[in-house]
Amino acid sequence: MVVKHNKRKREHSEHEKFVHKSKVLLLRESKKVRTFQVRKVVQQLKQLRELHATSKAALETTAGSKGDDEAEAKKRKRAEGKVKKMFHQIEKLETEHIVLKGLNLHDVVERAMDQSGLKEQDPHEEDEGHNDNNEEDDGFDSEDYDQPRLADSEDDSDSDDDMEGTSKRDDQAPTDAGNGATNEEQSEQPTGEASASATTAVSELTEVKSRLIDRILAHKQMQPLIESIRIVVAKQEREAEKKRQRAEKRAMKRGTGVMIGGRSAAPSSSLFLSSLSGRGDPDDDDDPSTFMGHSSMAGADEDIADFLGEAKKKNRPGQMARRQKAMRREEALRRQQDREKGIYRPQPSTNVSKYGPSERPKKAKKVEKKPGKAPQGRGKPSAAPEKTAARPAARQAAPAVEPSHPSWLAKQALKEKEKAAITAFSGKKVVFGDDD
Repeated sequence: MVVKHNKRKREHSEHEKFVHKSKVLLLRESKKVRTFQVRKVVQQLKQLRELHATSKAALETTAGSKGDDEAEAKKRKRAEGKVKKMFHQIEKLETEHIVLKGLNLHDVVERAMDQSGLKEQDPHEEDEGHNDNNEEDDGFDSEDYDQPRLADSEDDSDSDDDMEGTSKRDDQAPTDAGNGATNEEQSEQPTGEASASATTAVSELTEVKSRLIDRILAHKQMQPLIESIRIVVAKQEREAEKKRQRAEKRAMKRGTGVMIGGRSAAPSSSLFLSSLSGRGDPDDDDDPSTFMGHSSMAGADEDIADFLGEAKKKNRPGQMARRQKAMRREEALRRQQDREKGIYRPQPSTNVSKYGPSERPKKAKKVEKKPGKAPQGRGKPSAAPEKTAARPAARQAAPAVEPSHPSWLAKQALKEKEKAAITAFSGKKVVFGDDD
């Protein structure tokens, strides 16, 4: 009984799927472009061969006729040069045709990946954390994709074996001929020249292959695909760079922040505090710039915040401080407006309290009259004080009475009624005892 084992497929990452799809698309498009290039070369070869045959026949006909004219000789020489040039072009196209037919498309795909910046990641790096039970089909079978590569490699190996066999036969043929012939008829070539010619031939084939790959990639059908892959790769690189920067920031925060009480796993470098009580030095209370030692307390809070690596917390000013700040701002604005108008009123520092300038009107200073001196002035001195005393009384108007709220009037009436009820006694006087 044959037991069938279900083959479990490995789950691929998103990057591997993208690389696989890109390879498949590049392989497909490069195959189409290669077919087009082969047909184009075949058509060019056909045309050049026909033209070469006609030119060669015309040259032979002109060479058969005898003529001593120099112009005819120049034309014949020019025609021979054209025929040789056509022959070299035919050889070049034949070489390109052979290289195109035997071109491995995976080399084209690798060159396209290099141009677009797409790189394959090691599959062992992302094996961790993947679940093999869950599988998502991406529309392509990786085994089918690998098979053409294996087939091409087998074909390459077979072709290499055939080439080795032919080369061996070619090598054996001169040796056999050399063994049967005499030493005088045997022509030996130096090994250095043969190796040099082989090296030049290989370099020429490599150059032709590289040129053909560049021609395939420069085709208008391949450029949009390569450009789209390049855009996706650039986007992935930007995202990876942002992710790396975020990881570095987190690592820096973990490394620099020395916490206490389980806030960080990093060991504390020092447990020294400027003041364990949080009040600082008690001698600082004598400083007039401090108020009940609060400045030293603020300094202790700053030291603790710096030690714990926490952000410094700003204390909100109280109501009195906010009021004082608003008063100073209003006073500064008023002074600025007065300066713009040309009025300058210097205010002595004695009139400013610690809570800001006072809004109450100041009392006039009393002027003591010296005895023995009469008031100086023109006119009647006795009538002037009466007029000056009467003027302020006339100018002062009666203050406007604001109407009270009905609820307040009702409350006042209720209070007056209760007061009257308490003060006024109404009752019968009770007398205890015998009446006389």
